[in-house]
Amino acid sequence: MVILEISQEEAKKSEGLYLDVRRSDERAKGHIENDLHIPTKELEDRYEELPKNKLIIAYCGGGSRSVYSALFLHSKGYNVKSLIGGYRLYKPE
Repeated sequence: MVILEISQEEAKKSEGLYLDVRRSDERAKGHIENDLHIPTKELEDRYEELPKNKLIIAYCGGGSRSVYSALFLHSKGYNVKSLIGGYRLYKPE
């Protein structure tokens, strides 16, 4: 079984690329610097925009949409993890 979650601490140590899967109205209230934004509902049509040679760290508000997104991307061959706790728990360095 593949573990598709990553802690806040592990994510910050990684060289991963953050992927915001929240809606645009949520993102407008704040997001992780230098991330990419593809809402969950658009991911099926846009996932090929993501690099396959990097760890993708998907995040949403609390963690449920990012788990779904990570499962989807994993099924497409991506190295992906869902950020535990989502943006709500994210603290920039």
